[in-house]
Amino acid sequence: MEVGLLFRNDITNLEDPRIDPLGMCGTESGDIVTDLYERGYHCSFLLLQQYAQARISSFQAFLVDIRVSFLQWPLFASWPPPLFFSLFLLSLIAWGGHAQLSPTFYATTCPNLATIVRHVMSQTVNNEPRMGASILRLFFHDCFVTGCDASVLLDDVGSSLVGEKTAVANNNSARGFEVIDTIKTQVEASCNGTVSCADILALAARDAVFLLRGQSWTVPLGRRDARTANKSAAESQLPGPDFNLSTLISMFAAKGLSARDMMTVLSGSHSIGQAQCTTFRNRIYHDANIDATFAATRRANFPTTGGNSSLAPLDIQTANQFDNNYFQNLIAQRWLLHSDQELFNNGSQDALVRSYSQNNGAFCL
Repeated sequence: MEVGLLFRNDITNLEDPRIDPLGMCGTESGDIVTDLYERGYHCSFLLLQQYAQARISSFQAFLVDIRVSFLQWPLFASWPPPLFFSLFLLSLIAWGGHAQLSPTFYATTCPNLATIVRHVMSQTVNNEPRMGASILRLFFHDCFVTGCDASVLLDDVGSSLVGEKTAVANNNSARGFEVIDTIKTQVEASCNGTVSCADILALAARDAVFLLRGQSWTVPLGRRDARTANKSAAESQLPGPDFNLSTLISMFAAKGLSARDMMTVLSGSHSIGQAQCTTFRNRIYHDANIDATFAATRRANFPTTGGNSSLAPLDIQTANQFDNNYFQNLIAQRWLLHSDQELFNNGSQDALVRSYSQNNGAFCL
């Protein structure tokens, strides 16, 4: 996504305090906002609010989204409600006190927002079901770095901004940018300069799961768009396909997430979609904890060299359906990614995987 599309609101009256409350648009600070203005773009109200209001990591808002959805599912009804609900409230209050996230944030300023997002996502997933998984992954890769701030959408701008798109985990892998661009364009036509790209991505991810037969959830809104990106953080903080369990637990703990949270997030994102050969070649040729027939079948289509970008479904049964086959396949050792199989490999998460796998259909509507 070009930076102009992310921050433009096309309102020409820069004296309007809603557009430039701190007089930042006309300064010569040399920052991204000024650079955009000098190139013919106008400062966004949502962007400029960041100068007047502290912006904490919006990864907590991502947790609200995910936790609300899983809390509503039958599988998680057996969890200790006081503890889990307390975690949910803490994450909601910690965020809401700063940015006042609310499902009704755009109720009066952009009442058709959810309808527009759902319409575009329905068309997209109908045409290419895999894109639903790609949008969910894009949302996670955004949130896990500097928070749910749409920084993953930013393109490079000379030497002044180096985006996250070329980070190892995203380069030639992250998809769905054009879908968010399409939604943003239609939203701008309906309510100009009002909705952040961060909120659009959050809603699109929710709809992606729902359209692939997962559960829906209420999305708190009011996120702020990032003014810059952090490629180095994307390089070092996004989980890799070859990571072991202890590394995964440590990475999620650094974000304030428990091992149980990690299981929820990983299972949610990897229940759907496909993987490139380069991410699983080492597993099908060298890992011992893999079903022999499954590995042989994969090796027949993916040689030891070449075809790095060739795709295989993560779930050999229901690649485009959000369900709990993920856990069943982990137990059967019929899973592509080493990092996922680490969740069921005689370790601390085995019991949880077994518990989830026994709730057949709990992830379906």
